[in-house]
Amino acid sequence: MRKNILLVLLLTLVQFDLSATDYNGYFNFTWQEKTGKLYLKLKEFNKDFILVNYFATGLGSNDIGFDRGKIGTQKLVQFEDMAKR
Repeated sequence: MRKNILLVLLLTLVQFDLSATDYNGYFNFTWQEKTGKLYLKLKEFNKDFILVNYFATGLGSNDIGFDRGKIGTQKLVQFEDMAKR
């Protein structure tokens, strides 16, 4: 029984590695296209960065305010490690 569990775990890890794509940048992450999941790889916590959201698409130039590419709110945020290991 224990060998079967280890085998399933090993096959799951291998499948994860084969179907995932690693991206390196300001934040490194792994993207699994098959499942649509994104895994963020953080090396440092409690370090401030600026989070900006904007409209990728919209109604174009209009009076309502849903302009394409319009910058929304900006915030100073940080990731905090809440788990005890």
